[in-house]
Amino acid sequence: MGTLEELEKRIQKLEDIEAIKKLTIRGLHLADSKYRDGKLKSEGELEEIAKEISELYSEDGTFDAGEYGVAKGKQAIYERHKTSPFNFAIHFFVMPDIEVNGDTASARWYLLESATNKDNEALWISAVEDYDYIREEGRWLLRHKKASIIFVAPYDKGWAQ
Repeated sequence: MGTLEELEKRIQKLEDIEAIKKLTIRGLHLADSKYRDGKLKSEGELEEIAKEISELYSEDGTFDAGEYGVAKGKQAIYERHKTSPFNFAIHFFVMPDIEVNGDTASARWYLLESATNKDNEALWISAVEDYDYIREEGRWLLRHKKASIIFVAPYDKGWAQ
């Protein structure tokens, strides 16, 4: 069984994992909300979304999407998210592997994304995404996000071509 203290630690770890999942998913929902009818929303709407995304990061946070942009620090993350390399995108994150260690955590997620580039070409994108998190003042924040692209493939040809 275990002591009450051990049980409290186990429950706290599960609550931390859930909070980290919600934080990550919130960022993805915001990223996907940048589009309407196959194109980017207005500049004002994008600024609001970018502000919300940047607030999910620690002051020293890093957003690294490889060829799709790197930003270091909240202000740079805000600037990066005021636009997009796509006319449309939706992220499907699966298989979270989250490790909590006190006030820090790490996770690996797998991404399958359907997107439309600026030439209106439909794409499949797959990546492994590694995240580091930090708890500041009782709140989990993104500290580092790195996407390692597995493939970018035209929808009509698939990834085997």
